[in-house]
Amino acid sequence: MTIEFALLMVFLLMVAAAGTDLANISGLNREIERSTTQIAAAVASCPIAQQGCVRQTRDDYLARQANTLIRFSSLQLTIMQVVKNAGGVRVCVGNGTYLDSDIMASAKSVLDDGNIGVVVVISTTYLPFLPVFTRLFIGGTSTNLSGHTIAVSHIDAPIC
Repeated sequence: MTIEFALLMVFLLMVAAAGTDLANISGLNREIERSTTQIAAAVASCPIAQQGCVRQTRDDYLARQANTLIRFSSLQLTIMQVVKNAGGVRVCVGNGTYLDSDIMASAKSVLDDGNIGVVVVISTTYLPFLPVFTRLFIGGTSTNLSGHTIAVSHIDAPIC
């Protein structure tokens, strides 16, 4: 009976650790979504006449990311101001130079021609308790988590 208990307990502990990892991954994804939405709303509220506002807000978040985004162990925060003109989206200002294909498609669907928007991207790496079992449950080999939000800041604004 002791041997059966020991074998069963090892299996149950592995399942519990994998369940904890899945709950943590789910919580981090929710935190990424919430954080990108809040940052995008803050940057998008900058008045168009105040040119340095986007840059200043971005720099404030980057300087304080250890305090404002404490849940992420390794964090890549990208904040860009983009413009849609003639069906294409290009980056005007920001600490990123290009948009990934999925972000580009989202920006094209959210923005109309002449609109200026804000794109906020957060990427982080999650270190699971039991990588083998976590990868088995999530179906991939990567524990890189990423999310983005696109907010319209100005409609029919001058091209930045």
